[in-house]
Amino acid sequence: MTQVSFYNLIRDTLESVLPKILEKAMDNDIKALIITASDERSQSLDEALWAYDTDSFLPHGRSNDSFAQDQPILITNSLDNKNDASLLVIVDGVDVPNISEFERCIEIFYAEEASKVDFAKDRRLKSGYKVKVFQQQENGSWETSEYS
Repeated sequence: MTQVSFYNLIRDTLESVLPKILEKAMDNDIKALIITASDERSQSLDEALWAYDTDSFLPHGRSNDSFAQDQPILITNSLDNKNDASLLVIVDGVDVPNISEFERCIEIFYAEEASKVDFAKDRRLKSGYKVKVFQQQENGSWETSEYS
């Protein structure tokens, strides 16, 4: 069954947290598919991943790029798993009802999106998933809770 985690951001931005998550995936040879709410948001994240750290490189592309299927990290605004990813990363509160084809699903929210977090968590719990929530604290540390 798909392992589900929520990251609830209070202090840091998606653009600063997402690369760290993706680096861990890359270190473990895990392909990732990032689902955004729009093509503009996909472009913005694409640019952020290129620029986040001058001493590091996260190979990635967008679903409309040539050789999208060869990208270890693919950014898209549709659920088209062209790169055969096992990690699904959902941002912007995008509604992805069926996550069963993925080994892991990470949904990232901002603290002010409490209603989206509650909706997504309830949907996953009703579908039989266990949900692990990483709640960012004001000092940048993470508090973890599990729901089933």
